Amino acid sequence: MSQVGQRVKMFGLRVLKLRQQRGITQQVLAFKAGLSVTHISRIETAGHVPTLETCYKLAEALEVEPMVLIEGTDDLDAAIRADLDGTPSAV
Repeated sequence: MSQVGQRVKMFGLRVLKLRQQRGITQQVLAFKAGLSVTHISRIETAGHVPTLETCYKLAEALEVEPMVLIEGTDDLDAAIRADLDGTPSAV
């Protein structure tokens, strides 16, 4: 996978993990961000490259800074790696 493809995948996984941590559905996130449920699903599964505007909408809806979605944080990315590895996460 290309570096860009990997970044798009991680962006989507960060959206997914933050949404799950907040206990909200794709429908709720879509409503808060002013996007469609299909759009959220495609972002979470790396089937769509989000625009900068979409990044800001998602960040606001998830109550994080946009850079958290773009670059991640140590805790967030560790939780994602744990999910991918099937190991328990401390987050």
